[in-house]
Amino acid sequence: MAYLSRLQLTNFRNLAHLDLGLSPGVTVYYGPNAQGKTTLLEAVYLLCIARSFRAENEREVISFKAANAGEQALVDGTIEKIDQRLRVIIGYQPIQRSNREAETLGYNVRKEIRVNRIKRTAGELVGQVNAVLFSADDIELIQGPPSGRRRFLDILLSQADPLYLKGLQRYQKVVQQRNQLLRFLREGQAQTDELTFWDDELVREGAWITWRRYEAMRGLTQASMKHHEDLSGPEESLEIEYRPSVLLGLDVSETENNFREALSAAFHRERARPVTAVGHTEMTFT
Repeated sequence: MAYLSRLQLTNFRNLAHLDLGLSPGVTVYYGPNAQGKTTLLEAVYLLCIARSFRAENEREVISFKAANAGEQALVDGTIEKIDQRLRVIIGYQPIQRSNREAETLGYNVRKEIRVNRIKRTAGELVGQVNAVLFSADDIELIQGPPSGRRRFLDILLSQADPLYLKGLQRYQKVVQQRNQLLRFLREGQAQTDELTFWDDELVREGAWITWRRYEAMRGLTQASMKHHEDLSGPEESLEIEYRPSVLLGLDVSETENNFREALSAAFHRERARPVTAVGHTEMTFT
């Protein structure tokens, strides 16, 4: 089992400098509020999924003082795996903007990821070291909007299967390109038949993602029901229902057909908005 043996932080939120050695096993940190406990968790999880679970914009992770001085923020972690040692360094370099009128923060950030000194993309980092995060915000998985549940499932699947992450990235690019073409259609700058290619791509990637999510939810449901019964007894039952916006078929091929039919039925609505209206998955926990 992998474990984090060393964590070094520089200008990461309220932690200006930290060099922390860790041992295998359980580590517990406790102390007053606003001292950086959650920031530690944020940094550790960042090393695994290449993005902050707290920040809406990556500028937020750089301390204000460091950003004003043009200093970068660094998260540097050493992970001991069974067969190798990984050193993951994620740096955030503030880049000052000339025009600050419309922005609260007058800088952007350039993020760089290195694994054992080799520059990597976020997609190449995800799955190198897997982690499960538990936080107070997890209640939003039940009470919050579907987007939070989709994100939770996407992170889980991306860590377990690199092909899922690549498929998800392709799907997001297809949606962006298709939305742009829908705008051109509304403005009379494109022809309807130009959608054919992007429709085919959307159907293929979207149906595959929908099916992979279904398989994951089926496995989670079986495990959750067992653990819930162990905790609560047979008097109560737990059900997790997966409700995609496209009718789930018996396999990926049938799901593709259903996806295409839903896409065809939504064409006039999409052209009027103009945004892709098919493919957004909703999950309900009951």
